[in-house]
Amino acid sequence: MLHSLSESIVVLIDLQTRLLPAIHDGESVVAQAVRLGRIARGLDVSVIGTEQNPDAPGENAKEIKDLCSITVAKHHFDATADGLFDVLCSAVDRRGDLADRRGENRHLRVLLQ
Repeated sequence: MLHSLSESIVVLIDLQTRLLPAIHDGESVVAQAVRLGRIARGLDVSVIGTEQNPDAPGENAKEIKDLCSITVAKHHFDATADGLFDVLCSAVDRRGDLADRRGENRHLRVLLQ
């Protein structure tokens, strides 16, 4: 099965300003994430962010936050415990891609690099 834009969502994970110094080449990571987010938005693909415990390490970098239609604040390593799965399904359902297939098994493919 080929991957299609209509079934795609980009998730930018935990690119918080206070975490960036601990990330090897953090500025470059943010720049590439911004590039990916802009390409996604240009292709009409939803961009969602996550922030690990935003009260402690702060919010995502401003340029990341600006690209995201929604940001999920999470307090677990697995963001699904904080509602990420529901947000992803809602983002796809808003486009109507899954509206007629609610009785079928749905799954989300995550591509990691």
